[in-house]
Amino acid sequence: MTRANPSQRMVLVTFAAGGVDAAGVDGWLRDSVTPALADAAGALAGVAWRVVRIVKGPLAFSHFATVWMADLSPERVRAVTAIVDERLRDPAAPWVVSGSAAPAVAVAAASAVAAPADGGRRTRACLIVPYTPREGADADGYDQWLREVDNPFFNRQSAVAGYTNWRIVNTDRGGVAFTDFDLFQVQDEHGYERVFGENEDARLFARGWRERWGRNPDAADAGESSTLAVAVAVSHEPDALEE
Repeated sequence: MTRANPSQRMVLVTFAAGGVDAAGVDGWLRDSVTPALADAAGALAGVAWRVVRIVKGPLAFSHFATVWMADLSPERVRAVTAIVDERLRDPAAPWVVSGSAAPAVAVAAASAVAAPADGGRRTRACLIVPYTPREGADADGYDQWLREVDNPFFNRQSAVAGYTNWRIVNTDRGGVAFTDFDLFQVQDEHGYERVFGENEDARLFARGWRERWGRNPDAADAGESSTLAVAVAVSHEPDALEE
């Protein structure tokens, strides 16, 4: 079993591939980016993901990589950025071959606010939920609520192999339009239906989060408070992910 989080520190790299063929980006991430990131100083594990479905809200990227780190020193985060920049110039990259525009990239350091008590399991699919909580959430005890209420609730759900709440602490390249993101490890690309579609308690819990912590709790569209997307792994360490 591979633990959901080898550490409580991560570099999140997002790629907005635009009109570039998704399969070409998948291959570039698998063959060029992930092996290089695995050799980065301080890197413990890495998975590259392709977004296969946006359930709600806008999402500014088509692919992303989660790189767990031993620490988030500026030098090590910059080293990840340097690797990504170098790989963007790879002669075999689809945009270099076609002469089209390279993906827009953001590199951000993140720390876990709350994580599965039993370590959880890393899987071949995930749900990513980028968001920014309402103003004043910190003063009202949001982090404590995540640790004591939200994180234990979702880690008790049978369809969730591991659920972690992450906080962006620094952006080294580009920019991200959110301060926090949640990562659900799920069995496959139908994980959203298993976690929420077939589980009224989870749907009610999510609605309660929006009403208490969302930036626009009265909006008819839940996507105004958070985004939710389904992603599948396109590259990872051999045998490191479970079905």
